[in-house]
Amino acid sequence: MKKRKNIHFSIFYFLLILAVGSIPFTKFLLLPITLLLFLNFIVEGAWKEKLARLKNPKVLFFMLLFVSFYLLYCIGLFYSSNWRTALSSLECKLILFIAPIVILSSDISQFTQKKVHFLWKVFIFSSSLLIITNLAISLSEAITFHNYKLFFFYSKLSHFMHPSYSAMHITIALAFSLYFLFFNKQASPRWETYFLYATLPLFFIYIILLQSKAGILILGFLIFIFTLFYINRKKRYFFRSFIFILAVLLAGYFVIFKFSAPFNRLHIAWEAISTPKEGTEQANDGTSLRLAVWQVSFDLGVKNLPFGVGTGDTNDELVKRYREDNMTYVLKKELNAHNQYLQTFLALGILGILLLLAHFIIPLIYAVKYRQWVYIIFIITILLNFLVESMLERRDGTNFIAIFNALFCYLMIYKHDKEEAPSYVA
Repeated sequence: MKKRKNIHFSIFYFLLILAVGSIPFTKFLLLPITLLLFLNFIVEGAWKEKLARLKNPKVLFFMLLFVSFYLLYCIGLFYSSNWRTALSSLECKLILFIAPIVILSSDISQFTQKKVHFLWKVFIFSSSLLIITNLAISLSEAITFHNYKLFFFYSKLSHFMHPSYSAMHITIALAFSLYFLFFNKQASPRWETYFLYATLPLFFIYIILLQSKAGILILGFLIFIFTLFYINRKKRYFFRSFIFILAVLLAGYFVIFKFSAPFNRLHIAWEAISTPKEGTEQANDGTSLRLAVWQVSFDLGVKNLPFGVGTGDTNDELVKRYREDNMTYVLKKELNAHNQYLQTFLALGILGILLLLAHFIIPLIYAVKYRQWVYIIFIITILLNFLVESMLERRDGTNFIAIFNALFCYLMIYKHDKEEAPSYVA
């Protein structure tokens, strides 16, 4: 029995390694991995042990919280007109259902500190490999077309997914590197330390080159929080903290307002917000389009209260409204809400937006309470990215968010639950 248990955990852990390692590169590998995780979960059996783990009130609460969000999307299927799109959406979000069930009910006693840290290091290595691969592809294209500026900027430097999603992944990889270098109490081999130090400028420069506006702002937030915490790690230094905050504000002003466009998309975004154009077709930059699409999404969400339009009809309703308002550019692109809060609000109404917020705000409260710094950075990164992208409408977002959110929450719960918890902080 024990041997069978060890075999199934080994399969579970191997599949997690594959999932974490493949996330930066591809969205397609996660679906078969997810199905294999669920199949291993079913074949393993041991239902009495799994049900016994659910007697832990925190485990049961978070599992129900995470799973109920997906189930609400399933309910939204039944009042959708476009079942084809609805089923596709449910398939895309399937990992939001499977990951919490499989991960939160797994045996924590086998999840040693070494295994946890290895998963995070796999993600750091995979993210580094992604950047090197993207740089190599861009260099090849730059040599071919004799244009070295174009191919090392924004989407031309992100060959596997949209820059916003790539920046989100790299930000968390950077948080892991900072954790291992400055907060992990266990010594690492010298070669590993050198590698982690090398990832810091690599990740930083890559996010800047991607020019994802949300990515750059979140990167600045991460560095700000990390440095402020590190300054006051052993003792409160109010004067040093004040000087640092002042320096950050000055640097932010210089970056946003003084660094020249077009390679400063933050400046372009500020101009779009501060001097809005009349109508939606006088500008086609990302910020102006988002502002127009957000207004339409909110209006439709309010119009379809309290239950929304259904899982499959959000984009159909948006396209219909684009056509009525003669928004030709966004109509041609058939843009979604480009804001996960509005996307969910339009699809599932009041209950949908409340569950979405609870899905992350409640774990964030616990993470702050238990001082789980990397989990805090992860949740804040997700919540901020939700403001500018419908992250759960694409596998690039759902795969990353579901796997890491379930893992972080699972380890946080058991870290503060009796003596069986692994001694780690991440």
